[in-house]
Amino acid sequence: MNRKLKKIFISTIIIFVLYLTSYSILANNTATIEIIPEFPEPESEIEIKAFIDIDDIEQVYTEIQECNINTGICYIRSNISLTKINDNTYKTSFKLTESRATYIQYNLLVKTDLGWETLIKEEKTNLFLQNNNGNDGNGNEETPGFGIIGILLGFFCIILLFNKRKR
Repeated sequence: MNRKLKKIFISTIIIFVLYLTSYSILANNTATIEIIPEFPEPESEIEIKAFIDIDDIEQVYTEIQECNINTGICYIRSNISLTKINDNTYKTSFKLTESRATYIQYNLLVKTDLGWETLIKEEKTNLFLQNNNGNDGNGNEETPGFGIIGILLGFFCIILLFNKRKR
């Protein structure tokens, strides 16, 4: 096998492994939470729906904490029980209490016959804020996920493989 073909083969394997790694991270999620409305206002009522794909669930709780990104302060954490609507859907309502909060973070905990398990850990939802001039200021900060980081690492490895060092 010539040298260029080896580099292409190794590059393909690196990209494939990084793709499988990012795919397995996303595929392991057995639960999702839906916050209604999507960007709630501070001190408003929200509805929480959890869709859980696990059998033999005894109890479902969510821990909600209101936080302020500007000060770095998170206020009291609330433990809320969700009620079962159908086979895999659970629901509850919650009243946000902090006027200075800019986002909420939440965990989803499930009790089965094997014990407690955290299905979602510290997921964040930005709150809808009004700036002084009345513009939308929900502060939606998007960050790249594991897939993008893996692809960038793959390209970096390919560049290193194809880059010939002169000695």
